[in-house]
Amino acid sequence: MESIELSDDDIICGRGEHTRNHAGNHRLREQISLYYKAYANGGKSEKIDIIKTILNYLSQYSCRFVKKRSGKWMQIDER
Repeated sequence: MESIELSDDDIICGRGEHTRNHAGNHRLREQISLYYKAYANGGKSEKIDIIKTILNYLSQYSCRFVKKRSGKWMQIDER
């Protein structure tokens, strides 16, 4: 797996202050807050549609989900 350069659009997976304060994570939390009630009250197909909507929005910013491994930033597989 190849290491990458972290950008402000990336979403850092994990916990801690760096994760909470990163710009990409703020963008993700904003989107989640917009759809929270609909997701909580929705059925399986609605939940899938909401997740797709959020991921499509994030793709406009070239967001990547990343995690630090052995001191290097790595992109997480899209599964």
